[in-house]
Amino acid sequence: MRLGNRGWVVVGLVCAALLVVCGMLFWRPIAVCYHMSRMLSDWQSVRRLGMTLEQSLEQSRYIKAYEHHRDALVSLEYFERMEFPLRHIGPGREDEWKALYLALNAEMRDSVENGYFTMGGYEPETAPLVVVWARPEERQKYEKIISTFDAVSPQP
Repeated sequence: MRLGNRGWVVVGLVCAALLVVCGMLFWRPIAVCYHMSRMLSDWQSVRRLGMTLEQSLEQSRYIKAYEHHRDALVSLEYFERMEFPLRHIGPGREDEWKALYLALNAEMRDSVENGYFTMGGYEPETAPLVVVWARPEERQKYEKIISTFDAVSPQP
């Protein structure tokens, strides 16, 4: 059976309608895959370049792109940005800082695919704060880790 021009138009419209419906149903998983892939690629580029002065401009471009894709994953509700103010860890408490850093890094298995964190407050001019980007269901796990290390302990 051969299709005439009208038949091909109908087939084309049906295919276009199916693509639109699939796009509406699966746009979020597709967007998450895209942003996760780009975020991982940008992070690998940052690590590949290292911390040399000559490459810092190119590295900062990858860092900005990484942050863009990380924030897109937050807006897609794949990651959640969680802030944890530190009450007892601050400047001059290097051992506590290092222990908390190592615990968080071990939990994320040194992979930005599992999440990412930053720590502020090591210097007196910055607020003592840990910011974690991770899956929303992992909030309690990070609260527990951080509160364990941010417990009252004697000053060195």
